[in-house]
Parts: sequence; C-alpha cells; structure tokens
Amino acid sequence: MDNVILMVLWYASLQGPVHFTYNDLLKSYVIVHIQYISSCSVYTVPVVVLH
Repeated sequence: MDNVILMVLWYASLQGPVHFTYNDLLKSYVIVHIQYISSCSVYTVPVVVLH
C-alpha cells in the first residue's frame, strides 16, 4: 500500500473504529469508513483514496 493510504488509515484509527475494504481485482481504490461518536450521535464517513 502507498504511504498516503497508510496515513489515511492511521488518521482514521485516531477518530474511532476503522473498517476498510480493498478491491484486489481492480487494485485501484481503498474505502475507509470512519466511525466516530459526537454529541450522542454516531457518524460513518466513507473516504475513497485513489492511487
């Protein structure tokens, strides 16, 4: 993986639980779902990183 992707995963891990999916067939994108709790609400933010 690229260093940029690792940095995104590292940043996401600071925010909360990280769920990421890597497409082995295309090897073109990584989807990181950042889940964090704020003001008694749970947010899930998908982040797409292209290489």
